[in-house]
Amino acid sequence: LGGAEDLAAEPHRFTFVTGTRGDDPRRVIVGERRPFECPGGGPSFSFDRINDGFCDCPGSGYDEPGTSACAGLADAAEPLFFCGERDSRFLRSSRVEDGVCDCCDGSDEGPGQRQCPDTCRELSARLQAERLAVDRGRKLAQGLLAAHPDL
Repeated sequence: LGGAEDLAAEPHRFTFVTGTRGDDPRRVIVGERRPFECPGGGPSFSFDRINDGFCDCPGSGYDEPGTSACAGLADAAEPLFFCGERDSRFLRSSRVEDGVCDCCDGSDEGPGQRQCPDTCRELSARLQAERLAVDRGRKLAQGLLAAHPDL
């Protein structure tokens, strides 16, 4: 990969794909010179058809991680939308752009969709409280087992 000057010289060289996790191979598209290929020998096409609202990889929905276009696929094949690092949950694609704010930052509704409040701070606080409660329960259980080894 080139340096910062390469990015400035070619501003459209890197594209971040909505709905993908950081380690997803679709996350960053470098250039658009080679075609996008559906997994399992499916069709190939230009990268501008990713997240375009049409399910071009009908067996996997691999080309639509940021839309609900492939929501009718079998549960095992239905693509998942990644809410982002602040939320880190995966949603079924049928829950993307459905008018309901599922991700704490509203990223599942996308631009031009319903305006969602940012609830990530509240989600983080709730998850931390839940983790603390689980840790307290685990310590209590360990103490009881240590005090009563016959249990």
